[in-house]
Amino acid sequence: PNALTMQCSDFMKLDQATQLAVIRAVLAQQNNPLGPNGESVGQMLAEAACQFLPQATVSEVLTGSPPR
Repeated sequence: PNALTMQCSDFMKLDQATQLAVIRAVLAQQNNPLGPNGESVGQMLAEAACQFLPQATVSEVLTGSPPR
């Protein structure tokens, strides 16, 4: 599925390498709001938040807004 519209419930089923690829795709589209260590911060943030927000998209979790 499209990384920009992927729901957390689907994201949590992926292996770590694929999760990182999704995070990279989201951050590339959003001008990386998490700074120079965005990928590692994003992975920790997504793994934690997605456990509690399974219906949210990974993009919403990482950027605070729905995908464009």
